[in-house]
Amino acid sequence: MNSLKKKPIYRSLRSIEKIIEVRTRHFKIKIKIENDELKDKNTEIPELRRKFAETEAERAELKGKVTELPKQGVEESKRRDAENAKLKTKIKELESENVDFRDRITKVEQRPMLNDPTTVHLTSIWLQIIYPWQRIMKNHW
Repeated sequence: MNSLKKKPIYRSLRSIEKIIEVRTRHFKIKIKIENDELKDKNTEIPELRRKFAETEAERAELKGKVTELPKQGVEESKRRDAENAKLKTKIKELESENVDFRDRITKVEQRPMLNDPTTVHLTSIWLQIIYPWQRIMKNHW
């Protein structure tokens, strides 16, 4: 009788061992899959660190440029102000010369050249020479 009782226990132990073995294999497979996934992620970490370092370097460079921009703007503004001052001075000089030229022209226009008899005589002689010459040139061409 003892042997009968042992058989079912043995069988149940054997089936429990099989269940444990199957579960163990299942967990080993699951652990291997997770381990492979983690290995893949671990290989990504150096690449991500490199990209992060590049991004940080670029960020620092841009930050430096941003701090330089206002300084460049101030320098550019000063340069333009100086150039504008020179141009304003030049404009005033040219306006002054323009006034001088206008005064000269006014004086020349006010001279009584046409009232002078010699000027009138010379003008009439000049016209007598030019008009015939123009007629000759027209006929020649």
